[in-house]
Amino acid sequence: MKKKISSCMILFCACLLVLVVAGASAEEFLGENIILEETVGDQSLNRTDYPMYNAEIKQWDPSTVNALDYGVDAGMKEQADSYGGHAWLWDDGRRELYVSDYGYAGFSTPSGATINDILVWYGGCSALQLESAELEFATANEAVQTADAFLESFGITNAVCLTANSFGKETAETRLAEMQAEGYEENQPAVSDAYVLSYAVEVDGLLCDTELFTMANQRDIEGITITVIVDAGGVIYMNFSGPYYTATEVRPDTPSEVLSFDEMKAIVADKFDNLILSDPVRICAVKLQYVLLPVNDHQMAYTPCWCFATPRGSSGRYVWYRFNAYTGAEII
Repeated sequence: MKKKISSCMILFCACLLVLVVAGASAEEFLGENIILEETVGDQSLNRTDYPMYNAEIKQWDPSTVNALDYGVDAGMKEQADSYGGHAWLWDDGRRELYVSDYGYAGFSTPSGATINDILVWYGGCSALQLESAELEFATANEAVQTADAFLESFGITNAVCLTANSFGKETAETRLAEMQAEGYEENQPAVSDAYVLSYAVEVDGLLCDTELFTMANQRDIEGITITVIVDAGGVIYMNFSGPYYTATEVRPDTPSEVLSFDEMKAIVADKFDNLILSDPVRICAVKLQYVLLPVNDHQMAYTPCWCFATPRGSSGRYVWYRFNAYTGAEII
């Protein structure tokens, strides 16, 4: 006896086919060796006239710093830093403040330094699975406002908060106990609920690279992330991952406009189609951003670059490929 296929079953199969096709179209194949994942999103540009800017390293003048403004009651000490410049330090045993003539500044308290130790030990907020939940002492927006004002006191007005993660006291104490069991020997002062804020620098509407990478000539190019930790008493920690540069004048050799995302997709597809690969490369993130690049032996410039990311195994980290946004040439 033959079974009849109902109209409902036909409708179900048709809907399933639509869902499968829609899911398949979420990924875009660029040539044979590269897949653009759905997470890349829309990369169309509102403007294309992003210029190159000469970049000058920030040199703090210690005579303009009043340590008491930061709660540090100590005289100034000068010392050579690891970058060949000079740093000026104020440390009263409770709080430490420093500025340098090579783009670095910092501030820490015992509790702030301990929270940072936890972050470093475990590999950051993502590895600790910190969330953006609100804490009782302040909202995340209020913590960002506190951190913004703190950064502005150092003359940094173009930092943009990218993430605001909450780090509860109980979680911090649990992690500290685990670290101590594994050999962590630093003094462990009391910690409290805190927000861990991550900032990037912005120039002319574009964020700047936050990563460190090494060029083919073995020159390290340092991006910058600014970490600020805020608890109920205010800022308890600030640190720069790399030197802070200010954008000065527009370079006269600036091209008229950057390449579009569609133009860059063709360039990236051509790069990977010329490689022999066992599996296609998956692009999971794309951004147009400024990258600090040398224009000669003595001058750095903020240069717009299209940056494409591929997953680095299962680590949750990325491998970034950078391309000059004017020419499409890969930065190597």
